[in-house]
Amino acid sequence: MNPYQTGYTPIPPVNPVVQAVKQSAASPVFLAVVITYSLSLVMKLITAFLPNVAAQELIYEIFGSTAIFSDALSIAQGSAQVASILALIPALLGTIGLWLIYSAGRKKDYGPMNTSGFVLVQILLIIRVVMIATITLLLAVVIIPLMVSLGQYSSYYSSYSYSSYSLYSTSMVLLGVVLFFLIVALIFCIIYYIKASRTTSLIKHAACGQLLPRRVSLFVIVINFILMAFCFLGAMTSLFTLSFFECLSSLLDGLFFLLLSIVLINLRNKLNLLSRPMVPPQGPGPNPQNPYGPQNAGDPFQLQ
Repeated sequence: MNPYQTGYTPIPPVNPVVQAVKQSAASPVFLAVVITYSLSLVMKLITAFLPNVAAQELIYEIFGSTAIFSDALSIAQGSAQVASILALIPALLGTIGLWLIYSAGRKKDYGPMNTSGFVLVQILLIIRVVMIATITLLLAVVIIPLMVSLGQYSSYYSSYSYSSYSLYSTSMVLLGVVLFFLIVALIFCIIYYIKASRTTSLIKHAACGQLLPRRVSLFVIVINFILMAFCFLGAMTSLFTLSFFECLSSLLDGLFFLLLSIVLINLRNKLNLLSRPMVPPQGPGPNPQNPYGPQNAGDPFQLQ
């Protein structure tokens, strides 16, 4: 057929890297990822405005219900409510970004994807890194002086009150252990979000047709499965406080990490396959100049 004939529209070349990302973004599994993340955000928003009566009663049974303690608990709950609402603002950016990624994957064109959704997800990850680093610094600023004070009290009572000395010494050691594990956990979170941001950048470049030499982070996928286990454990724990929305939010978070890991594993396999050098076939077979054309049966990048 003459390409200059009236009514003939030439088909633009298909970039297999872009198509791999598009098919993953438009897959039912990724749609489930977006829906579970969105529903989890709604559950967290409801939980932030609803007081946990069962947890309040449990705290009063353990520590008593004096006026001073009630006022302190009310202030702590109010501060926690404000912090929870503020923490949901970056999550809203992530939700919008995921929907934009899914929408871009659903577009029936041959060009690069719209990467605005990936940019919003990267902004969310950067905000999370800054927030966690700030929390780590605040914990160190609060707990380290407290440990020093406990050490001074321990030294003061060591000469004439063994019980007070033992109490302050034990408290100082426990605070040190808690601080150590908190800092280790927060450092792991920072590494996770940095790796997730680099993976998002890799996928964003692939959505534009650029296949970078690095791969989708296996560290992120493994940590996702660990976070999934913690979320399901948290859902079981929420049953004891009779918090339905917290339990449902934890279940949705666990399902989100599971489905996201499935999408990342599938996309990692696709991009790894495309990064391998192409070996020309020997004898009859598909055209090496067009290995993804109609001569090949099936679509090797279709997400099952």
